[in-house]
Amino acid sequence: MKLNTDIIRNIILFINDDKTSLFSCLLINKAWCSQTIDILWSKPFRLIYSCASQFDDQSVCRCSFMTKRRQAATLIKTYFSFLILEYEQELIDNCHIKKEQILIPKFDYINYLRYIDIHEMDLSIIDFYIFNEISFNENLQDSNNNNNNNNNNEDEERIIPENFFNFFQEIIDDTTNDSQSTLSIIKIIKYLASRTLMVDLRNTFSEYQIISEILLKFIIGKCKNLKRLSLDINHIYQKSLYNPCKDFQRYPTALSFYKRSIMNNPEYKAIDIYLSIPKYVNARNCLSNIKELICTTRRNISDFLFALSKYVRNLDKLEINIDFPMETNYSNFYLSREHNLLKFEVTNLIKLIRNQKRLSHLILYNCPVDFFLIMKELKESQAENLKILSLIGIKFDNNNNILYYLKFLTSLQKFQLVNCTIIQNNYFEYLTEKLFLPNLIMIDLNNSFISYQFLQCLLQICSSDLEYLDIGKKFSSSLIEFNFNPIQFISTNFSNIKFLRCGLISFENNDLITLLSSSCNIIESIILDNNYDNDENNFAKCLSRLSEINFINLNYFGIRGNFKFSEFTLSHFLINNIRNNRALKLFTLEFTNNIWFNDDYLKEILKCLDDGFVCYKLIICAYNKINPDLLIKARKKIKIVQYVDRSRS
Repeated sequence: MKLNTDIIRNIILFINDDKTSLFSCLLINKAWCSQTIDILWSKPFRLIYSCASQFDDQSVCRCSFMTKRRQAATLIKTYFSFLILEYEQELIDNCHIKKEQILIPKFDYINYLRYIDIHEMDLSIIDFYIFNEISFNENLQDSNNNNNNNNNNEDEERIIPENFFNFFQEIIDDTTNDSQSTLSIIKIIKYLASRTLMVDLRNTFSEYQIISEILLKFIIGKCKNLKRLSLDINHIYQKSLYNPCKDFQRYPTALSFYKRSIMNNPEYKAIDIYLSIPKYVNARNCLSNIKELICTTRRNISDFLFALSKYVRNLDKLEINIDFPMETNYSNFYLSREHNLLKFEVTNLIKLIRNQKRLSHLILYNCPVDFFLIMKELKESQAENLKILSLIGIKFDNNNNILYYLKFLTSLQKFQLVNCTIIQNNYFEYLTEKLFLPNLIMIDLNNSFISYQFLQCLLQICSSDLEYLDIGKKFSSSLIEFNFNPIQFISTNFSNIKFLRCGLISFENNDLITLLSSSCNIIESIILDNNYDNDENNFAKCLSRLSEINFINLNYFGIRGNFKFSEFTLSHFLINNIRNNRALKLFTLEFTNNIWFNDDYLKEILKCLDDGFVCYKLIICAYNKINPDLLIKARKKIKIVQYVDRSRS
């Protein structure tokens, strides 16, 4: 049966992150190829460094280094084929390359490009070098074995001069001179055409950034539909938490070196290549329609932001890091200088925000200066557009201000504070009188130090349809000091909670039961924390009561901290004949940092699995050493078992 192209397209869009399936679809027939080719080549660097393992399997990676190197070499070679075609006749006339060496692409791959992550692109270029070097050495060895007397290559003239990259950098810096720019590209192509010379390039000082600049300038000049540009430093090493490819972190790139205090590092100046992107020839045509910009390097990005603010108008998501680039123990003179530089960064970030037509998602890191000027700009230019506001690592001097500016963001749907600190303040009644955010259905206070007053204020101003709530685990005042019980408040005012993560103290157990009983039909994820040093929560009675609740959609249940319960109570929770569905069917079951969890608990879980309990993933981080034989049995019954032994810590 022949499928309609619209149906094929929907199938392709559904699997757009599965590179193996995309390659398979590409080879079915012309109809499938035409619907797949642009999706496959929209983010080629990302797909190369996506793990071949299942997305949710955090502990296993089955990727092959050589496979990725071969893919990267093919990708870079394909892009260079466009560059070679640009100067085809001149290269042939000057005998730099033979006509039969020129690869003619079947599709306009550059125009398919939608996503560029600089770190991934640099990894591809490094792998391009390594693959060519390995191939050259293998061919050379084969040649020597077959004909030891053939030494024709020994007399080949060394074309790359020793000082080539010294004067080459001066040539490519002058982008205003077309003849010089052409000369630099032709010279690079000349070296890429010879595998012998590739080895010389491989061993040359910071050579890959030079190729990266040549390729990036060419792509920026030709691509007209770029949607995402990422100069990411915060997530380079965090991505493996969700996509565990062991291949992704093999090499440092220019973005990995972000402190101004390491200027003697050869990679240090290379990042300026990327911060100059908005000034490249034809960059306006390429970047004017980008929807997502990520720039989390700790280098000064003031000029980068200012250049973008001149013509970028359609950003939907903006992720920016404003932070000191050196340690705080430096002299006051340097800190004062850096403080002023940060002020310029904030000023130009504000200009970029002001010029956006519809900015809906802002993620801001650190920002130790002039934070509330940014909030003021959001109030004035994006109040009706902003739907997601994420603030990470920010220390608030006065939480009155953040509440004041929040009330203008009437379209806000998600408010996130991660690793933030908000001091206690006693002037809340005045602030909350006219403060209401009717669309706020997600509150995430992960790992933030906040006062109970501030938490109460947030819960009072959000929508009654609140679905996602992480109230964190660290507070700057205790319940005894302030008469507010967050679990009780949540159970009384919200009935649509789908995700709940909260710290839990012993006397809140009954309130938790009330809350989960009212939300049992819709709640999907429950994560309970107990990180209070003076509260060893006797959780057995509460867990026993929870076992009577008929959870319909629960797929994640996590217990973090020293909750005290027996293995039999746990077994009773996982399988209980009183419930309509009897045995729980969970995607993930988690026990983290619990001093009570031992072999007996794991044995009960295995018995429950034989009796109808379903679990796709089990996470154990225990202070008692777990028997390896039990873990082997668990891995036979559960697809993913992650175990961290903390018995020695």
